[in-house]
Amino acid sequence: MARPARSPTATFAEAGFAALVHDHRSFGAGDGTPRQDIDPWKQIEDWRHAITYLGSRPEVDADRIGLWGSSYAGGHAIVLGATDRRLKAVVAQVPTISGFEQSRRRVTPENVAALEAALDADERAQLTGEAPRTQALASADPTVTAAYCAQGAVDFYLQELPEGTRWDNTVTVRSTRNARM
Repeated sequence: MARPARSPTATFAEAGFAALVHDHRSFGAGDGTPRQDIDPWKQIEDWRHAITYLGSRPEVDADRIGLWGSSYAGGHAIVLGATDRRLKAVVAQVPTISGFEQSRRRVTPENVAALEAALDADERAQLTGEAPRTQALASADPTVTAAYCAQGAVDFYLQELPEGTRWDNTVTVRSTRNARM
C-alpha cells in the first residue's frame, strides 16, 4: 500500500518553521467565482496579503519570512522575491519562468491560430456579459479541448484526491491567456 504524500506544511512545521498554506481565490477552499480562474497577478496579490498576515502574527518573526513555491507558484515566488523586501528567503522548485514559452510546449504550431481564436471569442463574449467560458484542465482524449494533454499532466491532474477536496477538471479559457501573458 502506497504511503500518502506528506504535505510541505507538515514537513516545515516539524522542522520548526511557522508555515502557512493558502488557496488562491477561486481555488480549493478559497472563495471566488468563476472557479479555477487563473490570474497570476491576483495570485501574487493574494500572496502579498498572506505575507502581511504572517507578519502581523505574534508567533511569527516578521524579519524571517520566507516563501516556497513549486511549478507555476515557483514563478510567483521568484516575482515576489524580487519585489517584496519583507521576504528573506525564496525557494522556487521547478518554477514557471515564462508562461508564453510554457504554452508553446503545450500547443502545437498548427493549433496556435485556433487557440488564439478561442481566446478572442471568450474575451468578446465576456464584453457582452457572458460568464468566462471553461474547458477541461487535463484530458488525454484528443477530441476534448484541454489546457494539458500530455500523459504526465493528465495523470497528475486526474489522480484520486482526498475525500472532501474541492476540485473539478475545469479551468476558465481566459486562464490560458492570463498564463501566456
